[in-house]
Amino acid sequence: MFFSLILFLLLFISSLCSDDYPDSIGSAALIPVNTAIQGTITCGGDYDFFRVNLVAGRTYVITMEALNPASPSFDDYLKFYDSSQSEIDHDDDSSGKNAIISQTISSTGVYYIRASGYDGGECGTYVLAVMDTSSCSGSCTSMDFLFMY
Repeated sequence: MFFSLILFLLLFISSLCSDDYPDSIGSAALIPVNTAIQGTITCGGDYDFFRVNLVAGRTYVITMEALNPASPSFDDYLKFYDSSQSEIDHDDDSSGKNAIISQTISSTGVYYIRASGYDGGECGTYVLAVMDTSSCSGSCTSMDFLFMY
């Protein structure tokens, strides 16, 4: 009986801390360009890693918008890595507590994105989008892509 209770509690706690996307760059989930996905940063210290195929000479905007009205203090944070997994850029508060990265890509290949809470202990739900600015009609800025979804 005691063993069953302990097992139940461990499974219950584990279910509260289940992860939706991989925590390592080596197993990053694919996010296609001109797509938005919803994710959750759980269990303080969670990171969600994504990989994206980008084309040289094009400018891409990556946005992360917090969707956590129950926890308005969730401060999202983005990091952007090249194909050799070296950090190219990062952003915390370009738009309030939301993150925006705009990059013109120098070589075609796989790039990586890390979504997280700013201080590593924050939890919240977010929408992550990767947009090719050539999909804009006319001129556009990175702010045009935030809150699209």
